[in-house]
Amino acid sequence: MESRPQLYQRLILAGAFLFGLIIVAWAAINPDATGNALPLAFLICAIALLSTRILPEYLSALIILLGAVLLAVAPPEVVFSGFATGGFWLTFAGIIIGLAIHESGLGNALAQRALSGRHFTFMQLISALVLLSFGLGFLIPATIPRLMILLPIGVALAEELDLEARTKGYNGIMLAIILGTFAPTGAILTANLPTIVHVGAMEAIYGISVSYAEFFALQAPVVVPLRILAIILVIRLFFNQGPVASRLDRSVEPLTVKQRNLLIILCITLLFWATDSLHHIKPAWISLTAAVVLLLPWTRQIERDTFVGKANLAPSLYIAGILAIGAIVKHTGLDQTIGGLLFSVFDFRTDNSFLTYYAVIFSSMVGSLMTTGPALPALMVPLAQSMSANSGMELYSVLMTQVIGLTSVIFPYQVPPLAISLTLCQISAANLTKGLVLILIATLAIVAPLNFLFWRYLGLF
Repeated sequence: MESRPQLYQRLILAGAFLFGLIIVAWAAINPDATGNALPLAFLICAIALLSTRILPEYLSALIILLGAVLLAVAPPEVVFSGFATGGFWLTFAGIIIGLAIHESGLGNALAQRALSGRHFTFMQLISALVLLSFGLGFLIPATIPRLMILLPIGVALAEELDLEARTKGYNGIMLAIILGTFAPTGAILTANLPTIVHVGAMEAIYGISVSYAEFFALQAPVVVPLRILAIILVIRLFFNQGPVASRLDRSVEPLTVKQRNLLIILCITLLFWATDSLHHIKPAWISLTAAVVLLLPWTRQIERDTFVGKANLAPSLYIAGILAIGAIVKHTGLDQTIGGLLFSVFDFRTDNSFLTYYAVIFSSMVGSLMTTGPALPALMVPLAQSMSANSGMELYSVLMTQVIGLTSVIFPYQVPPLAISLTLCQISAANLTKGLVLILIATLAIVAPLNFLFWRYLGLF
């Protein structure tokens, strides 16, 4: 017997397909209907398929690609344009880099070195975990591998402090890792899948490329420190264990030759990422170069059998499917149709750039409630041009503002890694949602206004 959530997912998907059929049928019998009926029906069904996650994401992506070609929703060169973008190859390379880190045990080794042999009060431990979770975003280009490395360490730390599961202190440790891994790392171009998709969609739809350094320089100076402080403050106010102190005296083994070599490769990769505005090599090609180096037999990082048997390339197909949706929306002019509906709810025509800035953020937040984080750019990036035209706000400014909304979520289901984290530790969805809502409030009330002032100083508004 299927569970209630599965039943709801099936009903939502069935409703979306029925609604799509009604749109197509209405257009067929109405001679005055626009030619966007089929693309609109396809978009509704595609987003429902991705959002409900009834099928594995890679299979949903393949169905979307195949359906778009067979139904002639758009030409094949548009449907498959995602395979030519940096976002696709950045994801592909990130999978290989993540596999190398997992196989070598480097992630665990770095985390243990950062925390072992030091005196910590509870809040100092929380602060260290948040900073460590954020810092790993520079080296490990995927959220789920970082959570898989850090959450078991967090569980072990909770046990060492005699914190039982679901107590305040236990929840505080888990939230420090989960929120620290997700909320501030949206400023790192390679760290989160939604950010990668967003930048990939910018390139695929508008031909706008943004460098690693430029993206970080815009998104990080205000958002990162304030979100880190917000996470620490939220845990102090609502999940503080009290005066618990412990010395983490775990024995730390020296790095192996394989781990040292991998760390050198990662540091060189990070150096090239950070200086891409100087040498103009895109982050995707830097990542792909690192992946090729790791796959070379004489580096002894990833053996052939390991790559064939353990490399999960499914997220790459997922990215291609999502980017296809965005390209189809733009190609068919559907962005104008959806934009008209969106503009009836959010006022993008105001002369007040501050209100327009917030309208862009809120529209992204509303969009994320209807779909998952990685799929959101496929819906929102094609609308950016209409938002820009209606508000007078520069297209680039709209796209950068959407990133703030992209990383401002309410429920764990909106971002798959957050949902997966619930299975990796014993924290309830209610407590994780509470943490997300509190960070969202801090973002809207403090982070976003100060970031607006910073961007105005830089000339984006």
